[in-house]
Amino acid sequence: MKKSAFTLIELLVVIAIIAILAAILFPVFAQAREKARQATCISNLKQLGLASMMYSQDYDENLVMLENSDARFTIANMLDPYIKNGKKNLNTAGGNLWPGDGVWTCPSAKIDANSDLYYTVGYNWLYLTDIDSQWGFVPQWMDPSTWGYWAWSQPGRSMASVSAPAETVMFAETGRTDGPGGRLPTWSGLMTPLARAYNGANPWMGLPYGRHNAFGSVCWADGHVTVKRTEQISHRWTADGNFVTTNTPIDRYFDLLD
Repeated sequence: MKKSAFTLIELLVVIAIIAILAAILFPVFAQAREKARQATCISNLKQLGLASMMYSQDYDENLVMLENSDARFTIANMLDPYIKNGKKNLNTAGGNLWPGDGVWTCPSAKIDANSDLYYTVGYNWLYLTDIDSQWGFVPQWMDPSTWGYWAWSQPGRSMASVSAPAETVMFAETGRTDGPGGRLPTWSGLMTPLARAYNGANPWMGLPYGRHNAFGSVCWADGHVTVKRTEQISHRWTADGNFVTTNTPIDRYFDLLD
């Protein structure tokens, strides 16, 4: 008996069905991968929140500072005893100044020695450290005397100064201050929407960024973690790349006050 074979039309139909299924399933797989990576980021920020709470208990209820300039210890160094998180170092300067992995970086971010994307988690230092409030906490970026942009080493404020800790950002996932397609380097300091609106894009800072299906993880000052769209707490980007704030007052979720 002669065996039957696929005709060309039948073969094309099968290929078309496979292509349709792939087009349907691949985005689902990509979303599932991002959900898994989001879970990692939530865990990372939860660890940072708990480490910050333990740091404050050890330092008279004071919040962590961004950097100890004398020893050149960053917030990563200061919280590391509470996390014991191994990090590879992408810079010969040594220490944890340039962490390339671990809880300070998102698994969805491209981190390498040439990316200048050193941290993808930012600390709300403009409010949680002792920067001169006479400027409304908006940094005077080029004047260190007003505790602005270069005031890395100001001490942390007291935990009691945060009147609404469950609604005040402590850490957030961050991206570049010149937008998702930008090239400015990031660092451990979070640039609030008010600071970005007044001063424009600046290097060595990070803006809240929704890296996981438009959502990003946020650790609040009481230690709990949620996921939020960037526009819910900070800003949005227009189609032509303009920065637009989305809350009133602008720093509603970053300011210490109610």
